[in-house]
Amino acid sequence: MFKLDIPEWDRDQIKILVKSFGSIRRFCIATGLRPQSVSEWISGKRQPTVTSRWALKAIAQERYKV
Repeated sequence: MFKLDIPEWDRDQIKILVKSFGSIRRFCIATGLRPQSVSEWISGKRQPTVTSRWALKAIAQERYKV
């Protein structure tokens, strides 16, 4: 059985990633994520789902060429 390494995300990382696009609106247009979800992640009301974490990791890798 293999272990799936789920990326961890905190609010600060999401804020930095969104700021790199200029605004939540631009970030959501570019990524296809819902503005309400992104706002809730930044405010701390909700945590990103596992699928969203993988999407955020892929966006960050593409954005910063990590």
